[in-house]
Amino acid sequence: MVTIPVERNKILLRVENLADSGANALVYLDRIATILAQSANKNNLPASLNHSIVETTLTANMDLKEMLDRKLKWKTMDDVSEKMESKKMEPYADTQDDTPIELKPQ
Repeated sequence: MVTIPVERNKILLRVENLADSGANALVYLDRIATILAQSANKNNLPASLNHSIVETTLTANMDLKEMLDRKLKWKTMDDVSEKMESKKMEPYADTQDDTPIELKPQ
């Protein structure tokens, strides 16, 4: 896990799974965000800590949802196969309910 400051009250958090194929890891992003906010505000803790989590592209220049919407959709023979349907990317939905995400080795 790597944290990179972007601007005041905004960080870029990179998480990755370097394990072997089939070894998935669960990550609780809401817990990580809460702990980071508490550690950054030890002397001046607000009554409530609000945070939002947005999944971005690898270069962090665009939201993943926006990138998937803009992505060209080529019409090929592979489009009809069920195998391709199961590999579609879905962006992370910030539900604020401490649901873990699953990191799968690539």
